[in-house]
Amino acid sequence: LGEVVLMTTKHCIRYSQHLCPKEVPGLKAEPLELKMGKDSFRLRFDCHRCEMPVVGCLKGGWPSPGPLSGGCPVSGIHHQSGP
Repeated sequence: LGEVVLMTTKHCIRYSQHLCPKEVPGLKAEPLELKMGKDSFRLRFDCHRCEMPVVGCLKGGWPSPGPLSGGCPVSGIHHQSGP
């Protein structure tokens, strides 16, 4: 199954860690990954709307609204660097 937006929050990890591109000139809002036990989540950033979508793998038994770009599983806790 593909990745889906599990929730969108106004609480932003980048903002709370003083890594917000709107607050610190020159920073880019690159995706982050978060791992909790066996589950992994991709944190994306919509800085224009001040929102942080949390993306994860849809588990079996749930109807899929359609996959997002990327695939499952996401692993590790790390900062993704862009090209």
